[in-house]
Amino acid sequence: MFGYSGKILRINLSSREIREEKLEEEVAKNWLGGRGLGVYYFLKEVDPKVDPLSEENKIIFLTGPLTGIQGAPTPGRAIVISKSPLNNRLSWSSSGGKLGPYLKFAGYDAIVIEGKSNEPVYLLVSDKGVEIRDAREIWGKNVFEAYEYLYNKIKEEFHIKDLSIVCIGPAGENLVKYSSILVEKYHAFGRMGFGAILGYKKLKAIVVFGDKKPEIYDEESFRRNMAEIIKKLRSSDIINDLSKYGTLGMLITRVHTHNAIPSYNFTGYIKINPDEIRREFERRIDEKESFKEYCWGCQIGCHKYVRSLNEKIHYEGGNPEFWGGFVSLGSSLGITDIDFIIYLKGLCDKYGLDAISTGHTISNFIEICEKKNIYDIKFGERDKIIDLIEKIAYRRDIGNELAEGADYIGKKYNYPVTTSKGLEIGLCHPDKAYGYNLAITTSNRGDHNQTMLRDEILLNKLDPLRKEGKIDYVIHMQNLFAVIDSLGICIFSSYALEFEDLSRILKDVTGFEINLNEVGERVYNAERYYNYLSLGYEEDKLPERFKLDNKDLLEEYYRKRGWINGVPKGDRLKELKIIQ
Repeated sequence: MFGYSGKILRINLSSREIREEKLEEEVAKNWLGGRGLGVYYFLKEVDPKVDPLSEENKIIFLTGPLTGIQGAPTPGRAIVISKSPLNNRLSWSSSGGKLGPYLKFAGYDAIVIEGKSNEPVYLLVSDKGVEIRDAREIWGKNVFEAYEYLYNKIKEEFHIKDLSIVCIGPAGENLVKYSSILVEKYHAFGRMGFGAILGYKKLKAIVVFGDKKPEIYDEESFRRNMAEIIKKLRSSDIINDLSKYGTLGMLITRVHTHNAIPSYNFTGYIKINPDEIRREFERRIDEKESFKEYCWGCQIGCHKYVRSLNEKIHYEGGNPEFWGGFVSLGSSLGITDIDFIIYLKGLCDKYGLDAISTGHTISNFIEICEKKNIYDIKFGERDKIIDLIEKIAYRRDIGNELAEGADYIGKKYNYPVTTSKGLEIGLCHPDKAYGYNLAITTSNRGDHNQTMLRDEILLNKLDPLRKEGKIDYVIHMQNLFAVIDSLGICIFSSYALEFEDLSRILKDVTGFEINLNEVGERVYNAERYYNYLSLGYEEDKLPERFKLDNKDLLEEYYRKRGWINGVPKGDRLKELKIIQ
């Protein structure tokens, strides 16, 4: 197949069996790859009732048909999918860097990892072969240490120029429920606790390299259509700001204008000058080093390499998704000092913690402490916040409780926390936009990426505090994001591209003529159906502290989706080819 490697790699860590399978063309047409293909495998192979931290749960690393296609829009993504230990839901996470393209160059569209090793191991996956190797020497090392060790070792052993490495840190080894899998040190599969799944399976890292480049169906049409797409990307003010400032600089003024920056765990509003914050962050960007850290083949380049200017809390390195860091480790904790926030983000990367869930779990805990006097900490107390992050990573003392996530501590201390479906709400205030509020409410995994702010907060196409047009907008964007994650490209491309753009490029690369909106609908419904089978219910509801009333929108949303009480059933599932 054009655009694909055509092979799935399956590794069982219990039996040490390694085998290859053919990716069937019909499956590829129905599910594309990435997020869609991952949902397909879980529906087919994994009991929805399985415990996320068990041998029976699988974790799958996937590419899409546009991953690794030089010149395609933002083709450097990979997807991980599994049942999350944080909220027991089938969930996904997307990461940039080099993993996706290099996995395809190694000759595979996906790696399905099964079972559990008794001893720490890492995987070596290349076009020269696949090995399960002893990782006892790097078990216990932080992310940066493990990466440097493996990078130097494998480069020297195979005499290669470059490779991709994903690994976990102490947080994953200690089964922190929101630990991340880091890619090239500074990119991450975050939010859903997939680091804990690798930790449970005793899988420290995966090393990937190869030279098998995928073929393109129609090179001439591809070049012609990509020229138009590049024009669209370059004419987008949002994408231009992402390229210049990263996510923080692009978002801060726009979100601040709507008073939508989460602060003090949504209990107050922090006073900042957004233009000054953006200037101060820009002063810390090293453009030369940033270029080295861009995701493979990306035309946007939002990933910024930063250096803190405070020598007492110095940190230097890549800091992707810094908006998430600024909000979760900054404003939500009552902190605005850029250097200190950069330092905290570096700590999270080093230990393999998701920065967003870490910051918001701590902010929920601080609020509980201020109300119930169970632990001596207040918003803005820097040394105590550093101490908590380290305790969480190693599950020491109170960190053992916080490592379970905000939902757990809310139940333990009988206090309402700011989560949706067990996932900490993180990036924008849900009361400031009806569409964003509805998107979080109906998200299959919980919280939502900031791209859902597109038409309300960023482009001002829709009035955020009016209900008109929001249902169709949310359904459209949810389907679009499912397709983007299945194609193996970056969700930020949605700031400029739509289904018709992606359909043309997909046809050029694969020869497939597919209704992509239908694929997005299939993927979104399949996820919801699987989670219904897993949990036995579906709850689309935000915490009571968020006052925006969307009950009428929710009922109409269900009707337009063809759902019964929030769940697709019977004829709808057959219509979408999810069940026979």
